[in-house]
Amino acid sequence: MSLVRESGEISTRDKNNTLPSYGALDYFQMHFIVMGGVSNPSELVAKCKASTSGHFSKKHVVSVDWEGGKIAEIVSKDQQLESYLRNVLLEEGEIYIDPLEDHVRVYGKWKHQQELRVYEELVQTMDRICYHVKEFVNKQR
Repeated sequence: MSLVRESGEISTRDKNNTLPSYGALDYFQMHFIVMGGVSNPSELVAKCKASTSGHFSKKHVVSVDWEGGKIAEIVSKDQQLESYLRNVLLEEGEIYIDPLEDHVRVYGKWKHQQELRVYEELVQTMDRICYHVKEFVNKQR
């Protein structure tokens, strides 16, 4: 059996093998990590969604809505963060806060490698969210 790369897909030349063999997909997701955990992780689960208006180039964010635990209440009160999110959510889609055992992840949607970019507004937004998460984790200790 030999492997041949054709049009971005790795395939085998084995006639008996009916399963396609794909390599790694070209999609990535940026994660911003805050070290630390809390006794009740459900307080740190949150999702940010944008309500939009308009179509195509005239599409804009009308409001920013947070769903989840106590951290969602905290970040929804931050007016500076809301102004950042109005600029970022059109490209990022949704932003999630997700606690694990010893750290908390803040991340957006999966993006194709050609769409993946780090820009100043995204870093400011994620940094501001991580600041609130870190403050919350430190108060719980």
